[in-house]
Amino acid sequence: MHEKLTKQFRFELGHHVMAELSQCANVEILSQSVLLLRAMTTAAEEAGLTVVHCQHYQFEPVGGSAVLLLSESHFSAHTWPEQATVAIDVFTCSDPTKAMNCVRVFSEILKAQSVQLQQIPRGIYG
Repeated sequence: MHEKLTKQFRFELGHHVMAELSQCANVEILSQSVLLLRAMTTAAEEAGLTVVHCQHYQFEPVGGSAVLLLSESHFSAHTWPEQATVAIDVFTCSDPTKAMNCVRVFSEILKAQSVQLQQIPRGIYG
């Protein structure tokens, strides 16, 4: 009885989406970390997330990493432009659809032909 009741009232504190976007037509964004950061910011804001701080790093000759600290948690990315691929991580402590919308908008900006993702509920209690 107790186990059944516990399963009924489970809550999650956050929602974690990890995705690999490949066959991206917009490789220029993957090549320059400042453009990557702009695209990530656009995706986060269009998904209804709040950016509080950001940082990026440019690799030579191409590629980069970037992270957005969100009031809801974070959004990070690492690129392989020579493979037209980016790995991203979106974690939110708010509406889980915002994380998925962020991934959707970002993949549209990059014109990704393939999106492989994994979703993980975080901080499950109850």
